[in-house]
Amino acid sequence: MTDWRLSGFADEAFTDLGDQLRFFAGLGLDRIDLRHFERDGRRCSVAESTPGERGQMARQLRAAGFICQCVATPVGKAAIDGDFAIQQRQLANGLAAAMEFGCRAVRVFGFQPHSAGDHAVCIGNLSRLCDQALRDAPGVRLLLENERDVFGETPEQVIQALDLIDADNLGYVCDPANFAVVGVDPPGAVRLLREHIAALHVKDRGADGQMVIPGEGQCD
Repeated sequence: MTDWRLSGFADEAFTDLGDQLRFFAGLGLDRIDLRHFERDGRRCSVAESTPGERGQMARQLRAAGFICQCVATPVGKAAIDGDFAIQQRQLANGLAAAMEFGCRAVRVFGFQPHSAGDHAVCIGNLSRLCDQALRDAPGVRLLLENERDVFGETPEQVIQALDLIDADNLGYVCDPANFAVVGVDPPGAVRLLREHIAALHVKDRGADGQMVIPGEGQCD
């Protein structure tokens, strides 16, 4: 039987990490996916965090009795002809955060192609990120998320990326609602990708495009 671990983002309710943790604790949760924290009253990505900030977040997690299930970065949600060094730096920060938090997963995306002819470049970029993760954070797995307008927005592209890169430290996090956004049948996509799914977003989209309570939209 699958051992499901329930986690989630609290940064859509609160920016301050302490508030995020108290909010989830009130729901009876002890796991969190970390994506944003507060710096000088402003929302900041963990992928832009400093060593001191990561140390403080780790102490907050321990004090609250929380486990970080995944560090969620925006790495790969960028054009293929952008500055790749920025993506590498953000990934380095995400990997450092994962190591600091005792976390084994970092979320990434498949880069924004200009056309189907750019898919090989997207795969090459992802492969380079996998090499970086293997070198700098052994034991941490990159999770590719399906997202519109990036390579990996369809089930076929996800499978292509996983098969061609063929890296032990690359997995897949499934967002059924993101499939609905690009006109892909979410239940059909989940069935097709079932053996590849390392994590699943419980998120649903109504026919009008608005997010709805899971089970009440297109994602079944």
